[in-house]
Amino acid sequence: RRGEKVAVVRMRYAMPSLQGPPPPSRRALPWCECLHVRAPAPGRLQLRSSLDCPRRRRSLHVRHGCRRALRPACGSTRSASAASRKPERRGRPRKDAPPPEEGGERSEKQWLKALRVKPNPGLGQNFLIEPQVIYGIVRVARCTAEDVVLEIGPGTGALTNAILATGAYVIAVEKDESLVPRLEERFAGNGRLQLEHSDILKFDVRAKVAEALERQGRKRAIVVSNLPFNVTSDVLRKLLPMGDLFKKCVVMLQDEAAKRLVDSSAGDNNFRQMNLLVHFYAKPLYAFFIPPAAFYPPPGVNCAIVVFGMKRPSATPAVGPKFWSFTRTAFLARRKMLRNNLKSWEGSAVPVEEAIAQAGLPDRVRPQEVSLEEYVRLFNILMPGADVAARADGHSDESTT
Repeated sequence: RRGEKVAVVRMRYAMPSLQGPPPPSRRALPWCECLHVRAPAPGRLQLRSSLDCPRRRRSLHVRHGCRRALRPACGSTRSASAASRKPERRGRPRKDAPPPEEGGERSEKQWLKALRVKPNPGLGQNFLIEPQVIYGIVRVARCTAEDVVLEIGPGTGALTNAILATGAYVIAVEKDESLVPRLEERFAGNGRLQLEHSDILKFDVRAKVAEALERQGRKRAIVVSNLPFNVTSDVLRKLLPMGDLFKKCVVMLQDEAAKRLVDSSAGDNNFRQMNLLVHFYAKPLYAFFIPPAAFYPPPGVNCAIVVFGMKRPSATPAVGPKFWSFTRTAFLARRKMLRNNLKSWEGSAVPVEEAIAQAGLPDRVRPQEVSLEEYVRLFNILMPGADVAARADGHSDESTT
């Protein structure tokens, strides 16, 4: 009949009659699967399994005396007492947990509330709050009291606080104008912090860092960066050629991009011009993995820390200042052959096909199949007698600025 409810029960083994309440000698009978049946009236449910039913009826299970009656009404697999408790989220400190720092200091989550900071999605802000990750970054950076550290994107000062605890002199460059007064409030009276309100891509890095190095009596500084992923490549293109100014760059990257930069080699489909740039100026090392739960709010991707050991200008390959425009032209179309891409590059003193043969490369080679050493050899064949002495000052090539 229309509107009448029917229950169809499938048991694992034979059991007493299902009519009426369960036998008093047994608290619950074995498992069953109940199928709710309703006539196809407008606005009513059709025949469906209880596992798919959005609102299970507990009374049906109670009437049949099965163990599912002991579960909550909406089919939760937890008991009623467990359902009343909120589960702990892994990787995040509980609200009632003590601060992770010694001496009763505030945790980073408490600093966010005290400073009244809200992440700005337009700037891609994800604040680092996990203490183990924060001090792990400081350990791989190996900051000491004699070092000068350029921190890019201090945010609320979580990483800044850990670096200052080592005694290092910190130049913190923050773009968000709403965070600058909050950083001044948190680190008021700390003479080892130089706070700069600027965009790192427009910031005069060489002048400011060189001045701090001269005051501290040091030769090279350290870079620590926790930046949005959409500007990390531009920052690396600006900082990696400064091997005379920095000895290492500790950068947070998306985990997939970090593995691609560190592990990719010629012949891999992920091999790009950025791989040439990284291995030309530095020796990258994948330090450790960071889960999304270490940030507030959690990003939608996994992260990783990569340490770039910077090469001094004298240790980089001997090429002329037009090397990066040459490699950029070579990677214009990765699916095309290298000889076809280089036909549009001006300045070659030797035909491209002849230069590829002299470099010992196959005639139909593609850009991602050529290593850094082979690109250097091919460039020196195409441009013999280039001003190699200018390579130390040739970092202002248009592809690296």
